[in-house]
Formats: sequence, C-alpha cells, structure tokens
Amino acid sequence: MITGRLGLGRGQGLVAGGRAFAVFEWSRFAFSAGTGQDFGPPALALAVGEGEAERALLQIALALARLCPHACLRGPATAIVHVVRGLPLIMFIFWTYFVSPAVIGRPVGGVETLIIALVVYEASYLSEIIRAGIQALPQGQTEAAYSLGLRY
Repeated sequence: MITGRLGLGRGQGLVAGGRAFAVFEWSRFAFSAGTGQDFGPPALALAVGEGEAERALLQIALALARLCPHACLRGPATAIVHVVRGLPLIMFIFWTYFVSPAVIGRPVGGVETLIIALVVYEASYLSEIIRAGIQALPQGQTEAAYSLGLRY
C-alpha cells in the first residue's frame, strides 16, 4: 500500500509540490444503519443494484398501466406519475421518510427511505419515456400487433 512505502501513518497526508494530498481511506465513507454493522461501498453497490431492478419493474408497470384502456388501472398510475413528477426530489424524500413507515408498518431507516424514494421518483420519470416510446409507434405497426394477438 502507498502508506507503507512512504512511511505515513493512518490518516496522515502526503505533501507534493506544495499541496497536501490525503491518503484515501474507505472508512471515511462507512456508515452504520443502527445494527452495529458497518456498511460501505460494497453495501452501497448492492443497494443500487437492488434498486435498479425494482425501478425497472415499476417503470414498465406504470407505463403499461398508463396505456391501459381500463380506468381502474390508468387512473391511479396517472395520479402517481403526476404527483411524483410535480414534487421536488428533496421534498419527495422528506415525505417518503414520514409516510413509508405508516404504509409498510415498521420503522424505516434512512438508507431504505432513500432507496424507496429514488426508485419511485426515477420510475415515474422513466415510465413516461417508455409510454412515449410505445405511443410513437406508427398506427400500422400497432394494428399489426393487434392482429397477431398482442395487446400492449
């Protein structure tokens, strides 16, 4: 490691060319979720991967529900997309922090709140992109899909 070769102790910096460079330590980015177990970049990568899978499923479901001819699916999906897109992200994270424990029925930590908020927020934006892409298909291709038995 670079600290061993330079004889630097933990947390000390390296001075080169009159500027100070800190030795990189992952422990600065570690956090605890209240369980006594430290989390860091590996846990963050796992949480991001988990959130991306949930976001992909939710955005496709919202896009298809917005295109559905049945009002019982189209109405709630439209309300979710318009409400979420109308709020600033920081306000949505704030409301998610206080509303998600009531919906889930148990206390929710800060990291879980952030994952829930980002999944729903990104899914609402990206569902509109998917919906617009589906609606951009020419009418002839849509009719050909219907003739083959495809519904969406």
